[in-house]
Amino acid sequence: MLTRGMGARKRLRFLLTVVLILAVGGLVLKVAFRPEPPRVVGELKSLPSDVDVSLSRIRYTETRDGVARWSLEADTADLNLDAGETKIKNVRMNFFSGERGEPVLLTSRDGVINTKSGAVTASGEVNLLWGGEYRIAAQRLNYRDSDRTIWADGPVKLTVGSSSIAGKGLRFSLDTMTLELTADVHARLPTGRSANAGP
Repeated sequence: MLTRGMGARKRLRFLLTVVLILAVGGLVLKVAFRPEPPRVVGELKSLPSDVDVSLSRIRYTETRDGVARWSLEADTADLNLDAGETKIKNVRMNFFSGERGEPVLLTSRDGVINTKSGAVTASGEVNLLWGGEYRIAAQRLNYRDSDRTIWADGPVKLTVGSSSIAGKGLRFSLDTMTLELTADVHARLPTGRSANAGP
């Protein structure tokens, strides 16, 4: 009886040793032949001290009561929570609605969004396009969300076909699609057209 119990213990010890060797061997094989760890593609850049969040290739749509008011696309957006503003690069904004339902497109190199009021300032090669023929060019335009108005205090140029009107200051209502140049207005009309409408 004693020898029989000793044999069972030896077999159990032998089986445990085999299981342990297989487990350790499997672990060694797994570590030795594991796939390469993921590599970081590109370089992680540290954020400037005035930037809390930085995003690339963004798309955003502002809605009110379930209705889209405007959409924004930009290459980058840097959010500063303390200042309540987001700086954006290579801006493309589409404004929706208006009485005639015409979409209005604004493009610029740079922009700043006030995250509290929803106001937007676009700067650097700013263009405002609508109706297939209207274009406003400026170095700076502002958008006020409270009354859906685009405005400027500096020089602006309105081009319609081959005619242009330059001035200083602008008020453009997106709801009524009305435009006012506020000061120093000068028009350039194409020459060579007859004022006589008859044959």
